Amino acid sequence: MTAENLYTRLEELGRDEFRQIEADFFLYFYKLPEERSAPFSNAFMILSSWLGTSLRDGVWTFYEAMPKSRIESAAEYLENAGEKELAVVLKSGIHSYDNPKYAGNYDYPEEWLTQSEEIDDWIYSHEEFLHSLMYDLLLENKGEVLN
Repeated sequence: MTAENLYTRLEELGRDEFRQIEADFFLYFYKLPEERSAPFSNAFMILSSWLGTSLRDGVWTFYEAMPKSRIESAAEYLENAGEKELAVVLKSGIHSYDNPKYAGNYDYPEEWLTQSEEIDDWIYSHEEFLHSLMYDLLLENKGEVLN
């Protein structure tokens, strides 16, 4: 699906039906060559992954698998966009999951798992806000995507 088609569909669906096309935008951004990827598209994909992983399996699996640099970049973008609380919550789950002492045994510190449960609770209580923010990110950056 082209960017033009995605935006036509997004505008037809509106904010309330955004979830129907979220994955299509994710896949579109995922397939972009790195040199065409924009900071906002990374933030969009991080938020989409963070939210989706939290709702399915728990957010700790997101932090375990996602490169810290991508999370930090998204948090910086969100903070610069005025979403300071969201940036703080997003960054709060970054730990050394890749530390060799956890390789193969996944025996993470209890406080990391407790913290991830708190992040899951925050995400759950802010789910509508997060979807609305992702929708707004797409609209605000439409010109950049279409170019």
